[in-house]
Amino acid sequence: MTTTTEEQYKEFDKERITNALAKGDFKAAITFFNYSALTTDEFEELCQSYLTPGYDDLQAFLKRKDEERIRKALTVNQAELVELIVKTSALTRTEVADIKKDITVQTDYHQAFDSGNVPLDDMREKVLNYISSQISAPSYDTWMKEIYFEKQEEKALIVYCPNEFARDWLEERYAALIYEAVKLVVGTETELVFKLSPQKEDTFNSSL
Repeated sequence: MTTTTEEQYKEFDKERITNALAKGDFKAAITFFNYSALTTDEFEELCQSYLTPGYDDLQAFLKRKDEERIRKALTVNQAELVELIVKTSALTRTEVADIKKDITVQTDYHQAFDSGNVPLDDMREKVLNYISSQISAPSYDTWMKEIYFEKQEEKALIVYCPNEFARDWLEERYAALIYEAVKLVVGTETELVFKLSPQKEDTFNSSL
């Protein structure tokens, strides 16, 4: 296949996906993407025009990357490496202290999660902080910013999503990352169940 032909296929795929997004037919958009020549980044770029747009803040991005490096260093007790990172980082000493505190209390999170007493708002903040260090700011703003969690039973966690499109896309493309983030924060494996936010579900049902 020549480059020209590939570009023509991509333009055709973009047009189909864009038309589906414009109509609010998000399931069709995902289906078209799955059979398209587009990359995930190209698809998400199209979606940002129809969902929540975001603009990457370089300093915030670098701080998230430094936080990720510090967390990894702390988990293997590399205090000297942490200090080296801090010297060239935009993170403040207070922010670094907060990161260290998060690592220290992870065991408490594990016990609290198993007993059903984990503070979900605090857990959500930590999970999203980790996720934001793994993906671009536009992707984070588009897909992750509005999700929240509810403990279901034993090791099951409900991931509530703002709309059906986000639910399908998160389950298909970001389930592994969310699983990794939750496991890192609570210190144990969990089963994720993706659902439409109850508020959105009520709105949807009332429109039928």
